[in-house]
Amino acid sequence: MKLLPTILPLATGLIAGALALPAAVSAAAAPTFYADSGDACPYGATKGTLSWQAISPTAYSSVQVTGSVVDQPVQPPTSTACANDAYYSTAYFTLYVGSTAVDKAAEQVNNAEATFDFTLKPGASSGQFGAESLVVQVCRSPVPPIVGPPTYCGKPATYSPMSAS
Repeated sequence: MKLLPTILPLATGLIAGALALPAAVSAAAAPTFYADSGDACPYGATKGTLSWQAISPTAYSSVQVTGSVVDQPVQPPTSTACANDAYYSTAYFTLYVGSTAVDKAAEQVNNAEATFDFTLKPGASSGQFGAESLVVQVCRSPVPPIVGPPTYCGKPATYSPMSAS
């Protein structure tokens, strides 16, 4: 009977620790994303965090995208080589189920930084369920009415909920 006073606090501590574990795991930092326009000068880029919403251990219903898109130069320019080039930057976000695009968003900015927070998800209208990957790409286009070289884009960056865990 002397063991009971020793075991009871130990068991209580183990149970409390096990119950606290999910809260500690869910408090972990959200995975980050980054994509840029591929310029030698840091003209267009987007970065932020992704929060995948699980509906089961292997299926995800949506992804919350929080971050910013920047178009350089942020004044004043850091050098004359990276001066205003009369282009604006657009960050494109496309959610896929397999090879089918099921939702998308775009955030645009010119010579500034803009923040965003939105959720992408496959809808019943698409006939697709279970978000599988998110492609992020930054493109730059000439500011009208300036006529110049056409729009160009940096490399697409692909993120999946499985790479986030």
